[in-house]
Amino acid sequence: RQLAILPRPGNLRPLCIRPLVKLRDSYTEQYVEVHKEDGSDTGEPVHDRAICLICGEILFAGKKPHPGGPRNVDQGGCTRHTEEYHNGIGVLLLFRRSSSVLLINGPFSAYYGSLYADRNGDDQQVTPSLPMYLDQQRFFRVYKLWAENSIPSQVSSLRNSASVVIRRSYY
Repeated sequence: RQLAILPRPGNLRPLCIRPLVKLRDSYTEQYVEVHKEDGSDTGEPVHDRAICLICGEILFAGKKPHPGGPRNVDQGGCTRHTEEYHNGIGVLLLFRRSSSVLLINGPFSAYYGSLYADRNGDDQQVTPSLPMYLDQQRFFRVYKLWAENSIPSQVSSLRNSASVVIRRSYY
């Protein structure tokens, strides 16, 4: 008979956790990769993009579906994606907001901050002017929220302390 070997206190980890997707170090390279097929040359409207950091799927951010589309017509693409594939929990990288992370818990969402920063450590949320690179410490903080199943409580906390909140199911 074998005994289970338990991890030492302080080294506790979930039994099974999917790692977040690997992002490019350069924000510009990541932006180009996500937007390379934006529909601008086909006459289709160009939309804001997001990448799901859980599975890597590229989504339309804040875009309502076309008539006759999916049943949840009041949901944005990111909310619908997280509901269908990730039990309503989402971690997405938004490109319109200069690399902000969007955390989703059901119909509720909140901005968490940027994963990319310039050489001065600024995230350039208003107007990006310097090259930005992936900040590993910021990425680790987002990963930790994911690994510890803290996204629902973080969304609640951010929404409770914000002066303006994101409309339900907008993204």
